[in-house]
Amino acid sequence: MSKKNLFRIVLLVVIILVAGLAGYRWASMEDDEVSREPVMEPTAVIVDEVRAIAQLSVLTCYKDMVVSREKKVPGILFDSKCRITVVYPCRMNLGVDLSELRNEDVQMDASTGRITVQLPPVRMLNKDGKVVDELARKSISDGDTKVWTPVDMKSMRDEAERCFLDQCKREGVYTKARQKVIDTVGRMLQSIGYQNITILSPED
Repeated sequence: MSKKNLFRIVLLVVIILVAGLAGYRWASMEDDEVSREPVMEPTAVIVDEVRAIAQLSVLTCYKDMVVSREKKVPGILFDSKCRITVVYPCRMNLGVDLSELRNEDVQMDASTGRITVQLPPVRMLNKDGKVVDELARKSISDGDTKVWTPVDMKSMRDEAERCFLDQCKREGVYTKARQKVIDTVGRMLQSIGYQNITILSPED
């Protein structure tokens, strides 16, 4: 074999090796690019899914609260008493605003894979923020209703609201609502594939 042909063979081998090495490096870079694609953490997915529910109302409580007052009315010869009884319809929607869920409220145990979700507290979700429906109130008075000032009426309304809220707490309405929230969010997350999960809701 002549030196010229030998040189051509060596050159061809070198070209083939260089081309192969370049192809390998290109393939490795492609693999790196694929591996760099962002992987959504399960905790982040849960936060997004739960937040999307926004306000979750689970329980509505209705009660008519009765408030009575008596007032002494000065007269020319003698004083008289005027009594009024007012029935205030009260309503409260209880639930949780899930849009308040923070990233740190969802934690995953790396050893067990169990995910724990700490929900925001249960609270009133009335759209207008009012408990008492003053437009639907009913009153009975045994005297001139003009003796009852706006200050008197506000005081009675405030008493009706306070008694209503206290009674709801005594009857365990908040506890019932909290359990309903836990059950509802738990079922929702299970429906999208999360089985190993614990839902927590703060006490009152």
